[in-house]
Amino acid sequence: MTQNRISRFDIIFIISLIVFLLSFNFTFATLAGAEMKTFKKEYSYQASEFDSKASSRTIALEQVKRLLLEELGTYLESKTEVINLQITKDQITMLSAGIVKTEILTEKWDGKTYELVAKIVADPDEVVKSVDILRKDREKTKELEEIQKKANNALKEVEKLKRELADSKRNKETINQYDHAVRELNAADLIEQGVVLSKNGRLIGAINNFTKAIKMNPQYSWAYYHRGIAYKKISNYKQSITDFNKVIEIDPSFSWAYYHRGLAYGKIGNKKQALNDYREAAQLGDRYAQNYLQKNGIQLETVINDKYAKLILDYKSMINKDPTDMGCLIALREFKNRFYNLKRADKASHKSKYANVISKYVYECRDSDGGPGGSESCGDAATILWQSYDEISGVSKNKITRTEISYVASKNSNIFHVSDCEWAKKINQKNRIIYNSRDEAIKNQKTPCAICNP
Repeated sequence: MTQNRISRFDIIFIISLIVFLLSFNFTFATLAGAEMKTFKKEYSYQASEFDSKASSRTIALEQVKRLLLEELGTYLESKTEVINLQITKDQITMLSAGIVKTEILTEKWDGKTYELVAKIVADPDEVVKSVDILRKDREKTKELEEIQKKANNALKEVEKLKRELADSKRNKETINQYDHAVRELNAADLIEQGVVLSKNGRLIGAINNFTKAIKMNPQYSWAYYHRGIAYKKISNYKQSITDFNKVIEIDPSFSWAYYHRGLAYGKIGNKKQALNDYREAAQLGDRYAQNYLQKNGIQLETVINDKYAKLILDYKSMINKDPTDMGCLIALREFKNRFYNLKRADKASHKSKYANVISKYVYECRDSDGGPGGSESCGDAATILWQSYDEISGVSKNKITRTEISYVASKNSNIFHVSDCEWAKKINQKNRIIYNSRDEAIKNQKTPCAICNP
Protein backbone atom coordinates (compact mmCIF):
# COMPACT_ATOMS: atom_id res chain seq x y z
CA MET A 1 0.00 0.00 0.00
CA THR A 2 2.85 2.35 0.90
CA GLN A 3 4.69 1.63 -2.35
CA ASN A 4 1.52 2.38 -4.38
CA ARG A 5 1.00 5.70 -2.51
CA ILE A 6 4.61 6.81 -3.25
CA SER A 7 4.17 5.84 -6.86
CA ARG A 8 1.11 8.09 -7.19
CA PHE A 9 3.00 11.04 -5.68
CA ASP A 10 5.87 10.41 -8.09
CA ILE A 11 3.46 10.49 -11.00
CA ILE A 12 1.94 13.79 -9.81
CA PHE A 13 5.42 15.30 -9.41
CA ILE A 14 6.53 14.21 -12.87
CA ILE A 15 3.37 15.62 -14.48
CA SER A 16 3.85 18.97 -12.66
CA LEU A 17 7.47 19.12 -13.79
CA ILE A 18 6.51 18.49 -17.41
CA VAL A 19 3.85 21.24 -17.28
CA PHE A 20 6.39 23.69 -15.80
CA LEU A 21 9.03 22.89 -18.42
CA LEU A 22 6.52 23.27 -21.26
CA SER A 23 5.41 26.65 -19.89
CA PHE A 24 9.02 27.79 -19.51
CA ASN A 25 9.93 26.72 -23.04
CA PHE A 26 6.87 28.51 -24.44
CA THR A 27 7.75 31.72 -22.58
CA PHE A 28 11.38 31.51 -23.69
CA ALA A 29 10.36 30.89 -27.29
CA THR A 30 8.02 33.89 -27.16
CA LEU A 31 10.74 36.15 -25.81
CA ALA A 32 13.28 34.81 -28.29
CA GLY A 33 10.80 35.44 -31.09
CA ALA A 34 10.57 39.16 -30.28
CA GLU A 35 12.77 40.91 -32.83
CA MET A 36 14.35 43.84 -31.00
CA LYS A 37 15.83 46.33 -33.47
CA THR A 38 18.39 49.00 -32.55
CA PHE A 39 18.71 52.27 -34.48
CA LYS A 40 21.75 54.42 -33.71
CA LYS A 41 22.63 57.92 -34.92
CA GLU A 42 25.06 60.71 -34.09
CA TYR A 43 24.85 64.46 -34.64
CA SER A 44 27.30 67.34 -34.22
CA TYR A 45 25.97 70.85 -33.75
CA GLN A 46 28.25 73.80 -34.49
CA ALA A 47 27.35 76.46 -31.96
CA SER A 48 27.17 80.14 -32.80
CA GLU A 49 28.47 82.83 -30.46
CA PHE A 50 24.89 83.30 -29.24
CA ASP A 51 24.47 79.64 -28.27
CA SER A 52 24.97 78.31 -24.78
CA LYS A 53 25.69 74.71 -23.84
CA ALA A 54 21.97 74.27 -23.07
CA SER A 55 20.73 75.69 -26.38
CA SER A 56 23.31 73.65 -28.33
CA ARG A 57 22.19 70.48 -26.57
CA THR A 58 18.50 71.22 -27.26
CA ILE A 59 19.12 71.68 -30.99
CA ALA A 60 21.46 68.66 -31.26
CA LEU A 61 18.96 66.43 -29.44
CA GLU A 62 16.08 67.51 -31.68
CA GLN A 63 18.14 66.79 -34.82
CA VAL A 64 19.38 63.38 -33.70
CA LYS A 65 15.83 62.39 -32.72
CA ARG A 66 14.60 63.31 -36.18
CA LEU A 67 17.32 61.18 -37.79
CA LEU A 68 16.43 58.20 -35.59
CA LEU A 69 12.68 58.47 -36.16
CA GLU A 70 13.22 58.87 -39.91
CA GLU A 71 15.33 55.69 -40.01
CA LEU A 72 12.72 53.83 -37.93
CA GLY A 73 9.99 55.10 -40.28
CA THR A 74 11.91 53.92 -43.34
CA TYR A 75 12.35 50.47 -41.79
CA LEU A 76 8.70 50.14 -40.80
CA GLU A 77 7.44 51.46 -44.13
CA SER A 78 8.66 48.30 -45.88
CA LYS A 79 6.86 45.91 -43.51
CA THR A 80 3.77 44.19 -44.90
CA GLU A 81 1.68 45.09 -41.84
CA VAL A 82 2.39 48.82 -42.36
CA ILE A 83 1.73 48.65 -46.10
CA ASN A 84 -1.72 47.24 -45.27
CA LEU A 85 -2.39 50.22 -42.95
CA GLN A 86 -2.03 52.57 -45.96
CA ILE A 87 -0.32 55.38 -44.07
CA THR A 88 2.58 57.59 -45.19
CA LYS A 89 6.12 57.54 -43.86
CA ASP A 90 5.57 60.99 -42.31
CA GLN A 91 2.55 59.66 -40.41
CA ILE A 92 4.57 56.65 -39.22
CA THR A 93 7.36 58.94 -38.00
CA MET A 94 4.94 61.28 -36.24
CA LEU A 95 3.07 58.48 -34.47
CA SER A 96 6.27 56.62 -33.55
CA ALA A 97 7.47 59.71 -31.67
CA GLY A 98 4.72 59.05 -29.12
CA ILE A 99 5.66 55.37 -28.77
CA VAL A 100 9.45 54.95 -28.64
CA LYS A 101 12.00 56.57 -26.38
CA THR A 102 15.27 58.11 -27.53
CA GLU A 103 18.17 57.06 -25.32
CA ILE A 104 21.31 59.22 -25.23
CA LEU A 105 24.50 57.14 -25.29
CA THR A 106 27.20 59.81 -25.22
CA GLU A 107 27.35 63.59 -25.36
CA LYS A 108 30.31 65.93 -25.50
CA TRP A 109 30.63 69.73 -25.43
CA ASP A 110 33.91 71.55 -26.07
CA GLY A 111 32.51 75.09 -26.09
CA LYS A 112 32.09 75.17 -29.87
CA THR A 113 30.58 71.83 -30.88
CA TYR A 114 27.97 69.65 -29.22
CA GLU A 115 28.39 66.01 -30.20
CA LEU A 116 25.57 63.63 -29.37
CA VAL A 117 25.11 59.89 -29.97
CA ALA A 118 21.68 58.34 -29.34
CA LYS A 119 19.69 55.20 -30.06
CA ILE A 120 16.18 53.81 -30.21
CA VAL A 121 15.60 50.16 -29.27
CA ALA A 122 12.21 48.81 -30.28
CA ASP A 123 10.30 45.73 -31.33
CA PRO A 124 9.06 46.68 -34.83
CA ASP A 125 6.01 44.43 -34.58
CA GLU A 126 4.94 46.06 -31.31
CA VAL A 127 5.55 49.54 -32.75
CA VAL A 128 3.36 48.69 -35.76
CA LYS A 129 0.56 47.52 -33.43
CA SER A 130 0.84 50.74 -31.40
CA VAL A 131 0.87 52.86 -34.57
CA ASP A 132 -2.30 51.12 -35.73
CA ILE A 133 -4.03 51.84 -32.39
CA LEU A 134 -2.86 55.47 -32.31
CA ARG A 135 -3.93 56.28 -35.86
CA LYS A 136 -7.50 55.27 -34.97
CA ASP A 137 -7.53 57.56 -31.93
CA ARG A 138 -8.30 61.06 -33.24
CA GLU A 139 -7.45 62.74 -29.94
CA LYS A 140 -4.04 61.09 -29.53
CA THR A 141 -3.19 61.65 -33.19
CA LYS A 142 -3.95 65.36 -32.94
CA GLU A 143 -1.90 65.62 -29.75
CA LEU A 144 1.16 64.23 -31.52
CA GLU A 145 0.51 66.37 -34.61
CA GLU A 146 0.42 69.51 -32.44
CA ILE A 147 3.67 68.58 -30.67
CA GLN A 148 5.41 67.94 -33.99
CA LYS A 149 4.02 71.17 -35.46
CA LYS A 150 5.30 73.12 -32.45
CA ALA A 151 8.76 71.55 -32.74
CA ASN A 152 8.91 72.11 -36.53
CA ASN A 153 7.96 75.77 -36.20
CA ALA A 154 10.44 76.33 -33.38
CA LEU A 155 13.28 74.66 -35.31
CA LYS A 156 12.53 76.73 -38.44
CA GLU A 157 12.50 79.88 -36.29
CA VAL A 158 15.85 78.91 -34.71
CA GLU A 159 17.45 78.42 -38.14
CA LYS A 160 15.99 81.67 -39.50
CA LEU A 161 17.11 83.76 -36.51
CA LYS A 162 20.54 82.15 -36.53
CA ARG A 163 20.98 83.29 -40.14
CA GLU A 164 19.84 86.79 -39.19
CA LEU A 165 22.32 86.91 -36.31
CA ALA A 166 25.08 85.74 -38.65
CA ASP A 167 24.17 88.60 -41.02
CA SER A 168 25.05 91.17 -38.33
CA LYS A 169 21.41 91.69 -37.22
CA ARG A 170 22.58 91.43 -33.63
CA ASN A 171 20.06 93.60 -31.91
CA LYS A 172 18.69 92.65 -28.51
CA GLU A 173 15.23 91.82 -29.88
CA THR A 174 16.58 89.23 -32.35
CA ILE A 175 18.71 87.61 -29.64
CA ASN A 176 15.67 87.41 -27.33
CA GLN A 177 13.61 85.88 -30.15
CA TYR A 178 16.34 83.29 -30.70
CA ASP A 179 16.38 82.36 -27.01
CA HIS A 180 12.58 82.11 -27.02
CA ALA A 181 12.59 79.81 -30.09
CA VAL A 182 15.12 77.51 -28.40
CA ARG A 183 12.93 77.36 -25.29
CA GLU A 184 9.94 76.48 -27.49
CA LEU A 185 11.95 73.65 -29.05
CA ASN A 186 12.99 72.40 -25.63
CA ALA A 187 9.40 72.56 -24.37
CA ALA A 188 8.14 70.52 -27.34
CA ASP A 189 10.81 67.87 -26.67
CA LEU A 190 9.85 67.69 -22.98
CA ILE A 191 6.18 67.25 -23.94
CA GLU A 192 7.07 64.47 -26.37
CA GLN A 193 9.13 62.67 -23.73
CA GLY A 194 6.30 63.14 -21.22
CA VAL A 195 3.76 61.57 -23.58
CA VAL A 196 5.96 58.45 -23.95
CA LEU A 197 6.46 58.24 -20.16
CA SER A 198 2.71 58.58 -19.60
CA LYS A 199 1.97 55.87 -22.16
CA ASN A 200 4.33 53.54 -20.27
CA GLY A 201 2.63 54.27 -16.94
CA ARG A 202 5.42 56.44 -15.54
CA LEU A 203 3.05 59.25 -14.61
CA ILE A 204 5.18 61.09 -12.02
CA GLY A 205 8.05 61.30 -14.51
CA ALA A 206 5.61 62.53 -17.15
CA ILE A 207 4.24 65.21 -14.81
CA ASN A 208 7.80 66.41 -14.10
CA ASN A 209 8.44 66.73 -17.82
CA PHE A 210 5.22 68.67 -18.44
CA THR A 211 6.06 70.98 -15.52
CA LYS A 212 9.49 71.71 -17.01
CA ALA A 213 7.83 72.46 -20.36
CA ILE A 214 5.48 74.93 -18.65
CA LYS A 215 8.47 76.70 -17.10
CA MET A 216 9.96 76.99 -20.59
CA ASN A 217 6.70 78.40 -21.98
CA PRO A 218 3.97 79.37 -19.46
CA GLN A 219 1.47 79.84 -22.34
CA TYR A 220 1.90 76.33 -23.77
CA SER A 221 -1.69 75.03 -23.55
CA TRP A 222 -0.76 71.46 -24.52
CA ALA A 223 1.69 71.22 -21.61
CA TYR A 224 -1.06 72.07 -19.11
CA TYR A 225 -3.45 69.73 -20.93
CA HIS A 226 -1.11 66.72 -20.78
CA ARG A 227 -0.24 67.44 -17.14
CA GLY A 228 -3.95 67.70 -16.34
CA ILE A 229 -4.53 64.28 -17.93
CA ALA A 230 -1.64 62.77 -15.93
CA TYR A 231 -2.93 64.26 -12.66
CA LYS A 232 -6.37 62.85 -13.43
CA LYS A 233 -4.86 59.39 -13.93
CA ILE A 234 -3.29 59.48 -10.45
CA SER A 235 -6.62 60.73 -8.99
CA ASN A 236 -5.32 64.23 -8.16
CA TYR A 237 -8.53 65.76 -9.50
CA LYS A 238 -8.18 69.23 -7.98
CA GLN A 239 -4.78 69.79 -9.58
CA SER A 240 -6.13 68.31 -12.81
CA ILE A 241 -8.98 70.84 -12.80
CA THR A 242 -6.50 73.69 -12.16
CA ASP A 243 -4.51 72.66 -15.23
CA PHE A 244 -7.60 72.38 -17.44
CA ASN A 245 -8.69 75.84 -16.20
CA LYS A 246 -5.38 77.18 -17.51
CA VAL A 247 -5.80 75.43 -20.86
CA ILE A 248 -9.22 77.03 -21.32
CA GLU A 249 -7.91 80.42 -20.22
CA ILE A 250 -5.23 80.23 -22.94
CA ASP A 251 -7.45 78.65 -25.61
CA PRO A 252 -11.24 78.82 -25.01
CA SER A 253 -11.90 76.57 -28.05
CA PHE A 254 -9.92 73.61 -26.59
CA SER A 255 -12.84 71.13 -26.49
CA TRP A 256 -10.92 68.24 -24.91
CA ALA A 257 -9.97 70.40 -21.92
CA TYR A 258 -13.67 70.99 -21.19
CA TYR A 259 -14.46 67.29 -21.56
CA HIS A 260 -11.66 66.08 -19.28
CA ARG A 261 -12.35 68.83 -16.76
CA GLY A 262 -15.93 67.56 -16.74
CA LEU A 263 -14.67 64.06 -15.96
CA ALA A 264 -12.55 65.43 -13.11
CA TYR A 265 -15.48 67.42 -11.69
CA GLY A 266 -17.58 64.26 -11.85
CA LYS A 267 -14.99 62.39 -9.80
CA ILE A 268 -15.18 64.94 -6.97
CA GLY A 269 -18.98 64.97 -7.02
CA ASN A 270 -19.59 68.32 -8.74
CA LYS A 271 -22.13 66.99 -11.22
CA LYS A 272 -23.51 70.41 -12.16
CA GLN A 273 -20.14 71.77 -13.30
CA ALA A 274 -19.34 68.45 -14.97
CA LEU A 275 -22.52 68.70 -17.04
CA ASN A 276 -21.72 72.31 -17.98
CA ASP A 277 -18.32 71.20 -19.24
CA TYR A 278 -19.78 68.29 -21.23
CA ARG A 279 -22.20 70.70 -22.90
CA GLU A 280 -19.44 73.15 -23.73
CA ALA A 281 -17.25 70.36 -25.12
CA ALA A 282 -20.17 69.03 -27.17
CA GLN A 283 -20.84 72.49 -28.62
CA LEU A 284 -17.21 72.60 -29.70
CA GLY A 285 -17.64 69.28 -31.52
CA ASP A 286 -16.18 66.81 -29.00
CA ARG A 287 -17.69 63.44 -29.94
CA TYR A 288 -17.13 61.88 -26.50
CA ALA A 289 -19.11 64.68 -24.85
CA GLN A 290 -21.80 64.45 -27.53
CA ASN A 291 -22.09 60.69 -26.98
CA TYR A 292 -22.31 61.21 -23.21
CA LEU A 293 -25.16 63.72 -23.53
CA GLN A 294 -27.00 61.54 -26.04
CA LYS A 295 -26.57 58.40 -23.91
CA ASN A 296 -27.99 60.19 -20.86
CA GLY A 297 -30.85 61.79 -22.79
CA ILE A 298 -29.61 65.33 -22.18
CA GLN A 299 -30.71 67.92 -24.76
CA LEU A 300 -28.05 70.31 -25.99
CA GLU A 301 -29.47 73.84 -25.95
CA THR A 302 -27.59 75.11 -29.00
CA VAL A 303 -26.75 73.80 -32.45
CA ILE A 304 -23.46 71.96 -32.14
CA ASN A 305 -22.28 72.75 -35.64
CA ASP A 306 -23.02 76.50 -35.56
CA LYS A 307 -20.11 77.94 -37.55
CA TYR A 308 -20.56 81.40 -36.03
CA ALA A 309 -20.16 80.03 -32.49
CA LYS A 310 -16.88 78.41 -33.53
CA LEU A 311 -15.78 81.67 -35.18
CA ILE A 312 -16.25 83.56 -31.89
CA LEU A 313 -14.18 81.00 -30.00
CA ASP A 314 -11.45 81.04 -32.66
CA TYR A 315 -11.34 84.85 -32.45
CA LYS A 316 -11.07 84.77 -28.66
CA SER A 317 -8.28 82.20 -28.91
CA MET A 318 -6.35 84.36 -31.41
CA ILE A 319 -6.53 87.38 -29.08
CA ASN A 320 -5.49 85.37 -26.02
CA LYS A 321 -2.46 84.03 -27.86
CA ASP A 322 -1.33 87.51 -28.93
CA PRO A 323 -3.07 90.30 -26.96
CA THR A 324 -0.74 93.03 -28.24
CA ASP A 325 -2.19 95.87 -30.31
CA MET A 326 -0.75 94.33 -33.48
CA GLY A 327 -2.06 90.89 -32.53
CA CYS A 328 -5.55 92.33 -31.94
CA LEU A 329 -5.42 94.14 -35.27
CA ILE A 330 -4.54 90.94 -37.16
CA ALA A 331 -7.16 88.95 -35.25
CA LEU A 332 -9.92 91.52 -35.89
CA ARG A 333 -9.18 91.66 -39.63
CA GLU A 334 -9.20 87.88 -39.95
CA PHE A 335 -12.36 87.67 -37.83
CA LYS A 336 -14.19 90.20 -40.03
CA ASN A 337 -13.08 88.52 -43.26
CA ARG A 338 -14.19 85.08 -42.09
CA PHE A 339 -17.51 86.46 -40.85
CA TYR A 340 -18.30 88.22 -44.15
CA ASN A 341 -17.32 85.11 -46.13
CA LEU A 342 -19.60 82.97 -43.97
CA LYS A 343 -22.53 85.36 -44.38
CA ARG A 344 -22.14 85.50 -48.16
CA ALA A 345 -22.29 81.70 -48.35
CA ASP A 346 -25.07 81.30 -45.76
CA LYS A 347 -28.57 82.48 -46.66
CA ALA A 348 -29.85 81.52 -43.20
CA SER A 349 -27.29 83.48 -41.18
CA HIS A 350 -30.07 85.60 -39.64
CA LYS A 351 -31.32 82.48 -37.84
CA SER A 352 -28.11 82.15 -35.83
CA LYS A 353 -28.04 84.08 -32.55
CA TYR A 354 -24.25 83.96 -32.71
CA ALA A 355 -24.25 85.63 -36.15
CA ASN A 356 -26.46 88.40 -34.80
CA VAL A 357 -24.14 89.24 -31.88
CA ILE A 358 -21.14 89.19 -34.24
CA SER A 359 -22.92 91.69 -36.52
CA LYS A 360 -23.43 94.04 -33.56
CA TYR A 361 -19.79 93.67 -32.53
CA VAL A 362 -18.46 94.33 -36.04
CA TYR A 363 -20.69 97.43 -36.22
CA GLU A 364 -19.35 98.74 -32.87
CA CYS A 365 -15.78 98.23 -34.09
CA ARG A 366 -16.32 99.66 -37.58
CA ASP A 367 -14.07 102.67 -36.84
CA SER A 368 -11.40 100.71 -34.96
CA ASP A 369 -8.43 98.97 -36.55
CA GLY A 370 -7.12 97.54 -33.32
CA GLY A 371 -9.97 95.38 -32.13
CA PRO A 372 -10.27 94.89 -28.39
CA GLY A 373 -6.80 96.33 -27.86
CA GLY A 374 -7.30 99.27 -30.22
CA SER A 375 -9.80 101.33 -28.28
CA GLU A 376 -11.68 101.17 -25.01
CA SER A 377 -15.08 101.28 -26.74
CA CYS A 378 -14.15 98.34 -28.95
CA GLY A 379 -12.83 96.55 -25.87
CA ASP A 380 -16.26 96.96 -24.26
CA ALA A 381 -17.89 95.57 -27.39
CA ALA A 382 -15.57 92.52 -27.25
CA THR A 383 -16.51 91.90 -23.63
CA ILE A 384 -20.20 92.01 -24.60
CA LEU A 385 -19.46 89.59 -27.44
CA TRP A 386 -17.91 87.04 -25.03
CA GLN A 387 -20.75 87.49 -22.54
CA SER A 388 -23.36 87.05 -25.27
CA TYR A 389 -21.69 83.82 -26.35
CA ASP A 390 -21.90 82.46 -22.79
CA GLU A 391 -25.56 83.48 -22.45
CA ILE A 392 -26.58 81.89 -25.75
CA SER A 393 -24.63 78.70 -24.96
CA GLY A 394 -26.13 78.43 -21.48
CA VAL A 395 -22.74 77.61 -19.99
CA SER A 396 -21.55 78.88 -16.62
CA LYS A 397 -17.81 79.33 -16.75
CA ASN A 398 -15.59 78.15 -13.92
CA LYS A 399 -14.00 81.12 -12.21
CA ILE A 400 -10.39 80.98 -11.15
CA THR A 401 -9.79 82.19 -7.60
CA ARG A 402 -7.41 85.13 -7.26
CA THR A 403 -6.04 86.51 -4.02
CA GLU A 404 -4.30 89.76 -3.17
CA ILE A 405 -5.23 91.43 -6.44
CA SER A 406 -6.76 94.79 -7.26
CA TYR A 407 -9.49 95.62 -9.76
CA VAL A 408 -9.17 98.19 -12.54
CA ALA A 409 -11.58 100.13 -14.74
CA SER A 410 -11.52 103.13 -17.04
CA LYS A 411 -13.40 106.37 -16.52
CA ASN A 412 -14.63 105.95 -20.09
CA SER A 413 -15.85 102.37 -19.73
CA ASN A 414 -18.38 100.42 -17.66
CA ILE A 415 -16.19 97.26 -17.66
CA PHE A 416 -13.78 96.37 -14.84
CA HIS A 417 -10.88 93.91 -14.86
CA VAL A 418 -8.37 92.24 -12.56
CA SER A 419 -5.15 94.23 -12.59
CA ASP A 420 -3.20 91.55 -14.50
CA CYS A 421 -5.75 91.36 -17.34
CA GLU A 422 -4.33 92.30 -20.75
CA TRP A 423 -7.18 94.78 -21.31
CA ALA A 424 -6.50 96.45 -17.94
CA LYS A 425 -2.92 97.06 -19.02
CA LYS A 426 -4.13 98.98 -22.06
CA ILE A 427 -6.13 101.56 -20.06
CA ASN A 428 -4.55 105.00 -20.13
CA GLN A 429 -3.07 105.91 -16.72
CA LYS A 430 -5.05 109.16 -16.68
CA ASN A 431 -8.31 107.20 -16.99
CA ARG A 432 -7.52 104.36 -14.56
CA ILE A 433 -9.75 103.73 -11.53
CA ILE A 434 -8.55 101.27 -8.87
CA TYR A 435 -10.97 99.24 -6.72
CA ASN A 436 -9.91 97.22 -3.68
CA SER A 437 -12.59 94.59 -4.13
CA ARG A 438 -14.95 93.15 -6.71
CA ASP A 439 -17.97 94.31 -4.71
CA GLU A 440 -16.67 97.87 -4.74
CA ALA A 441 -16.44 97.84 -8.54
CA ILE A 442 -19.97 96.44 -8.89
CA LYS A 443 -21.36 99.03 -6.45
CA ASN A 444 -19.94 101.67 -8.80
CA GLN A 445 -22.03 100.13 -11.60
CA LYS A 446 -19.11 98.43 -13.34
CA THR A 447 -19.60 95.15 -15.23
CA PRO A 448 -17.11 92.23 -14.95
CA CYS A 449 -14.81 91.63 -17.94
CA ALA A 450 -15.70 88.35 -19.68
CA ILE A 451 -12.05 87.64 -20.49
CA CYS A 452 -10.45 87.74 -17.04
CA ASN A 453 -13.61 86.90 -15.05
CA PRO A 454 -12.83 89.18 -12.04
